[in-house]
Amino acid sequence: MYLYQTDFVYTRLTDLQTDLLTQAGPLLEKFRSVKMPQFPFVVIPSTTTAWTLQNQSPFLFLAIMAASTEDNPVLQKTLDQQLKQRIGLNIIMNNERSMDLLLGLLVHIAWDHYRWETVHTEMFLLLQLAMTLVADLGLQTGGLTMKSISISAGCKAGRTSDELVASAEGKRAFLGVFYLCSLLSLFRPQLHMKHTDWIDHCCASLSENPEYPTDRILRTYIDSQSLKYTPEDTLPLEIQHPNHPHDALIDNWTHFFELKSRPVLLLGQLLERPSPSKIHLSTLIASTETFLVSFPTIPADRAVHLPLSFHTYVWYALLSLSKTLLLADAEWARSLGLEARVYDCAGAVMMRYEKLSSGEDFWSNSHRTIGKMVTWLKGQMTQRREAASQEIGHHGVDSATGFDDLGVDWDADLWQQTIEGSWFFPMFSPGRDS
Repeated sequence: MYLYQTDFVYTRLTDLQTDLLTQAGPLLEKFRSVKMPQFPFVVIPSTTTAWTLQNQSPFLFLAIMAASTEDNPVLQKTLDQQLKQRIGLNIIMNNERSMDLLLGLLVHIAWDHYRWETVHTEMFLLLQLAMTLVADLGLQTGGLTMKSISISAGCKAGRTSDELVASAEGKRAFLGVFYLCSLLSLFRPQLHMKHTDWIDHCCASLSENPEYPTDRILRTYIDSQSLKYTPEDTLPLEIQHPNHPHDALIDNWTHFFELKSRPVLLLGQLLERPSPSKIHLSTLIASTETFLVSFPTIPADRAVHLPLSFHTYVWYALLSLSKTLLLADAEWARSLGLEARVYDCAGAVMMRYEKLSSGEDFWSNSHRTIGKMVTWLKGQMTQRREAASQEIGHHGVDSATGFDDLGVDWDADLWQQTIEGSWFFPMFSPGRDS
């Protein structure tokens, strides 16, 4: 039996740490001004005070406080523990379903990289919970919904399932879950959500009747996740790269890089094809380079607030370039200077992460992990050259090996190990030099 909106009493503002009590207002304003524009699926009106938010949406309030204390790791860890306890009690034990819980989960997942010391499989579990809330609240109209359950759900204001579905808040939340699932399915395919007509309807509705400026650009995020490479269509390869966010009023760097990320996604798709076009590869490699070397152009006071989605693109871009180098025909790679270009891109990202770091944090951990990945890659390339110079027989990897000649076992095993070991399933855990 499902129980909704139980009598569980949330910890009130006065019960939280003294630091949070005095900082709640500024932290909420920080979230609104520098974080919310970068993840426009959760919007807090400018008229909503910290006290009001804490009383009306206590779980969302706590998630925002945790996401906004990246410069106070002790307080952030305490808040994260409270979030975990409430997730277990409210969603699992009490079977609660509400927009407060869904929006709070979205915020918690969107800045999950701040919890760099935790096992990242937790993030995938939280995303599965968010998908469950979407279904139970009836937000996934036209797909798998649970109307008999969701009718009783809603939020504290007493909105029905139909009212939630029709609301801009409900549409944004649904699109946010779809966006995160689609993006993270790059590394966990089981998270993939089908693109439905209802997704297009939500995008069109928010774009045509925006409550907030960022509603106009939500389709960009969704369209990126539906991008498919087709050899006949060269238009996606000819993407223009603006030098700054297109809308200064929004100050949206993630939207700017969402546009730049499209060649990155296409490169990853192209590498899965048996005989990828080298002309298209060259174009996409150059565009992926542009994406990575543009990272340092983001002002530091904005870069530290970028959500998980941006860093996912950075890692996927580095891994796709590395895979291209490892699978490429040696002569073709030399003609492009590909190896040096890959190292230069990795170096630019490492330098940026190093400058953003203020100690043992996500950015320092990313700097170390990329360095280890580059060291591994250089070792592989050195072995490749040594094998070629010694003219190893057909059991070795010849320097002229093309994309089709490296076995399936190599791609499935070694490359998967490289991807999973680099971040999402870190083989380089904090305090362990492996």
